[in-house]
Order: sequence, then structure tokens, then C-alpha cells
Amino acid sequence: MPETAVKIDALNVSLDHSPSEQLGDDDAWHTSTAVLSKGNEHWEFSKMLATRLGMRDRRLRKWSGGRGNQSYRRKFEEEFFPLVADSQLHVRAVSADARTIRAMRSAFLDELEMRALVRESADRANYLTFGPFTRINDKFEQVDVRYDIHARRADYLVFLCWWLVGVHRGTMKLEKQYNPALECLDWFMVPNKFAGGVNGDMAIIFRAIMATTAARGLIAGNVRISTINDSKQDEGSALADNLAGYLNHRLVAGDGGPPQPALAGAGSSFLWSVHES
Repeated sequence: MPETAVKIDALNVSLDHSPSEQLGDDDAWHTSTAVLSKGNEHWEFSKMLATRLGMRDRRLRKWSGGRGNQSYRRKFEEEFFPLVADSQLHVRAVSADARTIRAMRSAFLDELEMRALVRESADRANYLTFGPFTRINDKFEQVDVRYDIHARRADYLVFLCWWLVGVHRGTMKLEKQYNPALECLDWFMVPNKFAGGVNGDMAIIFRAIMATTAARGLIAGNVRISTINDSKQDEGSALADNLAGYLNHRLVAGDGGPPQPALAGAGSSFLWSVHES
């Protein structure tokens, strides 16, 4: 019998950043990395990579660790790229200096169709107000809510969401090469904890923006977001953390881009984009 065409598919997504998802000095580089797979294969990949790096507990270290991480970092590139070339993963990364991110805020908001939902706070300097968004309260009533967030966090959030919309479109296009009937690509996203925690301003606004991208017609698919409270148990974010740290380190050191592995096939791809003024 012929295979049934799959109209709806899904990817699991892990996300992390280096050095932080908060902007500081204009010249500082910031990098975010998303690792995607259909069956959470990137979690097993993370354990496999950790084993090759000599981690007895099969868990990757935090990239930002102290001096003891130097040999670990040197070995990371040696092991990661040959291993990912044989994987079934989408790896996506983006880097930009803080100046560019700040300067492009309006353009990013336009592409996200959110210009009307973001404005400078009337009460606090250097804060932006996001909303109104609709929430259901404990009485099951629809209420409009707004959130104030400092610009150093808000600008990176807008940049991050703009980039993730592009990642979704790109992976959708790639998957359709192998499944032309595909109409909807859902994401089950597990980002590492944002500054402020799971109920902080960054996490709430990130969920509000990404959860409504399909309703605004920006992507074909739903984005469902959850967070693992114990980050030590989040193998996917550990992999994204290491990749973001590695790529950001190369930019800061002036080493340019990494060796690009020759990847082919749905789910086996590596793309890194760099933006600067």
C-alpha cells in the first residue's frame, strides 16, 4: 500500500544563548542556538557528545565554566562536527552585536506584525510595554494584560522571536522537500530558563509572542513552550548552550565561522547567520 501523506508533523526544539539574552555594551556579540529533531534525537546526541568529551555522567558541562573548561572547549569542535554530520538534526544559530539588535527593533517588530503591540513605557524610562495580550483568568474570563520589560531584555526578545519565525519557515521548507503534502509543522519548544525565571517578564512575553505567531499568519504550525525546572536534567538545552558558547567565542576571538559540515537530508542541516552594523 502507498504511504499515507503526512499533513501535520512536529519538531522538538531546544534553545539557549551566549553570553546572555540581555543586551549590554553595543559592541558585544550575542548568539542564540536552536537544535531541532523529530524524536528528541538531539537529547541522545547530547549524551553521546558528552561521552566523547570524557564526561562520565554523560552530561555536557556549562560552556561558561571556569579555567577547567579550556581543554573541554578545545575538544568540543573536534568531536561535534564529525558527529553531527552523521546525525538527524537541524542546527540553527544566529549572532549579532548589541548595536545591530537595538537598531533593528522597529524592523523586527514590523516583520512580526507587532508594531501596534509594543511602545515605550509611559511610566518608566528604558522600558517597553508589550500588549494587550488576551489571557484567561481563574474565573475563565478573557482579560487584556500588558507587560513592562526593560529595553535590554525586550530588544533581544524581539530579535530572538524574529529569528525563530525565520527558522520555522526554513525548516518547514526543508521538510516539504521530503514530504510535499506537509501543511503544518508544530514545534514543541523547551528553551533554557530566561532571566527572571519561568514566570519572569522575559518568559511570559516570549510565550505570548511565539504562541501567537500562527494566529498572525507568520508560520504554518503551532508553537508549544515548556521549561524544565531542573536545568541539569535538560540535555537539549545543554547542547544548545555549548553550541551558542562555542560560536560566540569564535566571534569574540575573531576566528570567523566554524567549519561547515557537509550535511544533507531532512533533519540533517547546520546554518549559522551573523548580523552586524
